[in-house]
Amino acid sequence: MPGLPKDVQEEVKECYDLFDRTGSGKIGVDMLGKIVRSVGQTPSNAEVADFIKEIDSDSTGTFDYASLVALLERHWKQPADPEQVIEAFKIFDPDGTGKISASEMSTVMTNLGEKLTAEEVKAMLAEADPSNTGKIDYAEFVKKMAQQTIKIN
Repeated sequence: MPGLPKDVQEEVKECYDLFDRTGSGKIGVDMLGKIVRSVGQTPSNAEVADFIKEIDSDSTGTFDYASLVALLERHWKQPADPEQVIEAFKIFDPDGTGKISASEMSTVMTNLGEKLTAEEVKAMLAEADPSNTGKIDYAEFVKKMAQQTIKIN
């Protein structure tokens, strides 16, 4: 299996070092979700729980850099192209307004593809509709999310 691209490896190392505040070379498994998300991945809470079981198979409660890289190599998902995501949202926007309702987005996120928990959907809606208008400008939301994701070319 090919390793992570060099730019991703550098980002992972930088992130790991930030979380390894004591310089011990070990980080508590409770930080795994934050680290994985910090390098642009978007696992569900259930996936993070599975990652913790995988990375902490010896039940020490910690992991090292090499284990993190190995985990990411096995589970790395190429970030979606923002234009493709916007096109997918258009299916739920038959009037072509550029907006979908928060309830519709919630339904989509809990029932299609990688199903999200109610808590994850609530957090996503808070990000997508910070003014709580009930309408989400999906192109703006997708662009905002893409800026928070590592670009791999």
